[in-house]
Amino acid sequence: MDQSVLCYFKCSFQKDLLEYVLSSVEDEQRSIKTEVDILTASDLVKKTRMSLHPHVLINAFIKSGFKAT
Repeated sequence: MDQSVLCYFKCSFQKDLLEYVLSSVEDEQRSIKTEVDILTASDLVKKTRMSLHPHVLINAFIKSGFKAT
């Protein structure tokens, strides 16, 4: 896979994870300990995947040798 796709996915996932942790800390006011379970992580991965712009994937496949149709 193209490096730009991986970089975008990693940055976007980290941003979503940070937003999740900060919102849970704000809800509990004093507790900083926040746990991320498998379900939450998979939801964040799905959210990140859905936010990926189709042109990023198209460009990745074009760079790897596939022809655009």
